[in-house]
Amino acid sequence: MIRLLVSLKIMNEKRDEFLEVVNSLVGESRKEEGCVEYSCLETDLKNFFYIIELWKDEESLEKHNETEHFKKYVPMLDSFKESPMVMEKYTK
Repeated sequence: MIRLLVSLKIMNEKRDEFLEVVNSLVGESRKEEGCVEYSCLETDLKNFFYIIELWKDEESLEKHNETEHFKKYVPMLDSFKESPMVMEKYTK
């Protein structure tokens, strides 16, 4: 299993756009073979979010990174951030 934990702070004026894009990314990603979990959660800190992913294996994650929706939505998410995105990867 591969767990990704992505943390990001979103610009306040981009919040609504971010939510629309991230919800599309989550919905499409959950349909993928090998996706065990894919969620976006907001913390108690305003506009600070975690994207939590769990993949069956490295191959599933690599396929995810090549999907049309990943290539479309992830650069958009990057444009909404207020500070650098942090990604932690855990293997089990």
